[in-house]
Amino acid sequence: MVQISKLKMVLILLVCLYGFAFAAPNFISGLSTQTVSSWLPHKTVNLGLDLRGGAHLLYEVDMNGMFEKRAEGLVADFKAFMKENKITAKSTRALDRGVEIVLVNATDADTVKAQIRKTDPRLYVASTGDTISIQMNDSYIKEAQDQTISQVIEVVRRRIDETGTTEPVIQRQGENRIVIQVPGVGSDEIRGLVGKTAQLGFHLVGERASKKFNEIALPYVDEPLNKLNVKRLAIVTGEMLETAQPSFNQSGQPVVSFRLNAVGARKFCDVTTKNVNKPFAIVLDKEVISAPRINEPICGGSGQISGGFDVKEANDLSILLRAGALPADMKVVEERTVGPSLGED
Repeated sequence: MVQISKLKMVLILLVCLYGFAFAAPNFISGLSTQTVSSWLPHKTVNLGLDLRGGAHLLYEVDMNGMFEKRAEGLVADFKAFMKENKITAKSTRALDRGVEIVLVNATDADTVKAQIRKTDPRLYVASTGDTISIQMNDSYIKEAQDQTISQVIEVVRRRIDETGTTEPVIQRQGENRIVIQVPGVGSDEIRGLVGKTAQLGFHLVGERASKKFNEIALPYVDEPLNKLNVKRLAIVTGEMLETAQPSFNQSGQPVVSFRLNAVGARKFCDVTTKNVNKPFAIVLDKEVISAPRINEPICGGSGQISGGFDVKEANDLSILLRAGALPADMKVVEERTVGPSLGED
């Protein structure tokens, strides 16, 4: 017969009791640090999708749109260089993953090609007479795709973490797809947070009915048929935001209070000082939220975004702005609401 000493029995009993105490929070709802002593275990197991249920979404990242933006950025850089060096071009336009420049004087081609290679050696440059063709090579394309996917995953993770959700699964699938699995949350809520690009910009308002190349007509969020002409170049962009929080204005209406970093505050102060009594537009994802008038220079680096929000809309917009903008648009290619089948079993 096996003999067990009393000391061993006491130790085994203590281990069992501690095990029961450690597991208890998973079975007793509402058990927390407020109801138990701080030295007792109070953490619970984070349940996954099969145990708790939740949302499963598969997104596809718009790589073509991302490359278009990059090509437009190259066009802007080359135009600035040519203007600075007094080189005249007949046309400078973005192509499919590249740029085409047609010069007035073919003798300027070598100078422009040298600048292009200096800008990024991964760009393939060819010229015929007065025409210069620039294309992104394979290494540029692959690096841009990998960088975009990494940025998208990071922004999506920050947005979901802001909601307090634990244990989300966010991972890459293939070249341009991302799988998102979030336990305990409906797919509608996740789609509302993840699906918005959240590109924020403060733009000066252009002339009414103007068709200048540096202006663009954008619709209002609440009146899509009503459009407003704004300057293409934003005064301040979302990258200059330091923080954004939901709050209420003096009338008790929900708004989003924001604070700019030093660069954004300085630029906003300079532009608003020069444009007192003129309107400016607050634009989110190419839609005008509001277009208030500049009554006085805004130099404190802080302000409010108002647009007839309810409390939830103001909170969601704050989350999007704090997490940052997506570098590319995304669309849902698969969506499933997973039930807690294993948890019920």
